[in-house]
Amino acid sequence: MPVNSTQATNPMQATLVQRDPNRTVQQGSAVEGCKSTDATPAPTPGLRRAMCFDLGKSDAQIVPQPPPSNTGWSQRPRDPVLLELSNIEIGSHLEFISLSDNPEATFESDCVRRLDLTGYDVGNRIGTVVLNPAEMETKGFQPGERIVVRQVDKNGNASDGIFIHLDPNGWASQQVRQSDDAGNQVTLRGANIAFTDGMTGLSGASGAVRNVIGTAVRDVDGPKLLDKNLSLKTFQYSQDEYAVAEQLGRGETRNWVYSILRRTQFSLAEAKTLLARADITPKAKETLDKLLANNAAIFDKIDPAYDPANASKDGIIGDADFNQILSCGADRRDVYLRLDKALEPGSNFRLQNSRSGAVFTGTLGADQRVLSLRLSDMKDGDPLILTVRDGAGNDGKPFAMEYSSSCKDGKASYNPLSVRYGGASIGRP
Repeated sequence: MPVNSTQATNPMQATLVQRDPNRTVQQGSAVEGCKSTDATPAPTPGLRRAMCFDLGKSDAQIVPQPPPSNTGWSQRPRDPVLLELSNIEIGSHLEFISLSDNPEATFESDCVRRLDLTGYDVGNRIGTVVLNPAEMETKGFQPGERIVVRQVDKNGNASDGIFIHLDPNGWASQQVRQSDDAGNQVTLRGANIAFTDGMTGLSGASGAVRNVIGTAVRDVDGPKLLDKNLSLKTFQYSQDEYAVAEQLGRGETRNWVYSILRRTQFSLAEAKTLLARADITPKAKETLDKLLANNAAIFDKIDPAYDPANASKDGIIGDADFNQILSCGADRRDVYLRLDKALEPGSNFRLQNSRSGAVFTGTLGADQRVLSLRLSDMKDGDPLILTVRDGAGNDGKPFAMEYSSSCKDGKASYNPLSVRYGGASIGRP
């Protein structure tokens, strides 16, 4: 299901993401799969600011209106980086993995990099990392990059990791007036940026709060797709499984179950109790016999039907399961596109079925690494074309595949984009 998002009102904050009615998440939340296993882990840091910017020139100054006279940001992707985190323990350092460089990266892999704090506010326990353009290049950062950061204390105990987006321009709430490379005065989006340099908040500490003027920059890199982590999962329901779902979802058995339980969802134990009742109707007995046969095989198949791609069993079957199976159509087949650490968070994707013309779209939330999207009217041999785009509008490399329910990951070896066309002989210069 596409993930809906809304922009936070604070320009320093990440996009808020609503994955389901009961869970609101945002940038800076702890990352599943990046949880600390230490007995006494370091505190999980809190995100205050994460931004990329171009350092203003020596004549740069903050000005009121008029609005910018250019497109709104610097054209040069060579920018300092500022990270500001709360809940930082004195003496600790940071480690990060880049999900833009490697969507499947973990802290157990060999792509972990170290970040040392350049400033620390003792009283407020706020740590700051400021990198100049050369240091940024050494660390491999780019504007708009998606990373996971954790804190490591002096004893080597690691915290949970949190998602961070290196915001290239959302923080730029002011106007900056400065000369361009040709000496002309231009007005850019930007802001005055204050940060801690060295140690502050302690009597006798030699650090200070520094101020620079920064201008907004652009995210110019498209998202990277790991197609090996993309799969098409097929769930085929038998005639008996479909018949049971039909009886429990809209048939005579559904009405009988409701007359006993006053609800239409029930557990395995309740199903056995219903089957043992003396007043059970013939149709209900036939349905429940099928449901519980062969060590309740059909119950186990129906249980996760409302979310089969994630195998979300809860020990209860009900309308969400029955309706999902009944909506599969005459071939009783449910197909899902699953991305498991295949794209960086915040990416959008679009899948087109070249046979039917159907288009399916989805969005990974700011803290989301796994997503399953239900596909309709899928036939073996269907050519599928997947295009990806990040939140800044940069396109990644397209990927094409042929659907095959008999292949382990649902992808046949044929690449639909390998087709070559001769081209027209007219209309060319």
